[in-house]
Amino acid sequence: MASQQIRILAQILPNSIAISFELYNNLWNKYLIQLCQLCANKNTKRMTRELCEILKMIWEFVLNRLPPSLCEYALLALRSLGRKEASPYSDMECACLIAEDTPEIRKYFANVSSMFEIVLIGMG
Repeated sequence: MASQQIRILAQILPNSIAISFELYNNLWNKYLIQLCQLCANKNTKRMTRELCEILKMIWEFVLNRLPPSLCEYALLALRSLGRKEASPYSDMECACLIAEDTPEIRKYFANVSSMFEIVLIGMG
């Protein structure tokens, strides 16, 4: 984590500045906030929305090939997708929140998730 923070700061600060640990700690929060604001511009929000639409289409494609769901559920976008900060290099991490927990329902959604992953990987 610290090396990632240093790499991010190195991109923001001029190369001629030596970064002491104290300076790093004092500046980190300020620059992290700036980076988050830069990431949350209209382009990343649009990209996130479009990626979520693609994921939704894949999810529906998989569900249309299976029997109806045995309970209510929600497909959640996690990490950068959930924060609306996706980029072309973002991982697509999702979770499925199910309303009921039985072995049969778990098996159903494990199968859906596996098929979803296979279709997503197949897209490249």
